[in-house]
Amino acid sequence: MTTTDSPKRKITFSTTLLLIVIAIVGIIAPIVWDTYQGSVSLELQHLSTVTVFESPELEKLQIFYDGRPIKSVYRMGFNLVNVGRNPIRKEDIVSFPTLKFQGDGELLDIQVEKVEPSNLQYSYNVDKAKKQLSITFPLFNSGDSIQFRVLLGGSLPSYDATARIAGVRELIVVDRTKELQEQRKSISWTVYFVGFFTFSLLLGAFIQRSKEKRVKKSFLIDGTSLPRFNTKEEYRKFVHDNFSYTAKRKTILAVIDEVSDEEDITDEQQANIETAMLEILNSNSENQGCIIMLVIIIGLGMWYILFNLL
Repeated sequence: MTTTDSPKRKITFSTTLLLIVIAIVGIIAPIVWDTYQGSVSLELQHLSTVTVFESPELEKLQIFYDGRPIKSVYRMGFNLVNVGRNPIRKEDIVSFPTLKFQGDGELLDIQVEKVEPSNLQYSYNVDKAKKQLSITFPLFNSGDSIQFRVLLGGSLPSYDATARIAGVRELIVVDRTKELQEQRKSISWTVYFVGFFTFSLLLGAFIQRSKEKRVKKSFLIDGTSLPRFNTKEEYRKFVHDNFSYTAKRKTILAVIDEVSDEEDITDEQQANIETAMLEILNSNSENQGCIIMLVIIIGLGMWYILFNLL
């Protein structure tokens, strides 16, 4: 049976190799891309805006802050967070995170409420004339955060936040001031891409396994005899009807194709075809390592989907 082993192994290996390539392109590559894209990311969260005081329209009433008269005081809460996977180091920074206020209001002060971790080293610089503040640090690890409040006088201004850091496209500003309209975590295109290939591979594996069990039950468990036909086309039709999974079907067809179209199938050729069918039905996968790799890739795809959705 040397003639049947070679095409069977070649076709089975080629099909499994193709599945691995599809799995890598459809699952591994997007995950690697998303991991690279999200490795360094900085986010400024706008937590709250509170009116501390508004002066009533009384001609003789004046309110002072630090020796200066003001008509109203507002407090805006922010949280600066490293939401990426990698740390941000001082040498990677061209310009530190800067918050600049615009409008007629004035910048009064900044109050740091909480830092995470507690031993995080940081400092801040306030330029009241330019109505801007910047936060500096020597190291900002993944998950590190600085929560602070800004006091503003006069009218409530708008603001811009900027930073220039290696690997960070821009400082992301997230508005979390309205709890009922809290922004949902956006789902990256890579999740949909990985999901499509993951579930396609799962569905393909399930269909193939179901057909394999049905054929094995018919010819091995129930004891149904494998049929014998007189012509090559009759054998091909039977194989197409009962061996739908590509690699194993092509292996048997390779044996059938050795028979000339111009001659009837001899007893010896019938025996060879039957032997090939029985070997296929009785054999386990010849590429256990490749199948294990596919299982790992599918498992990785499932983990990636659940991690981003939950």
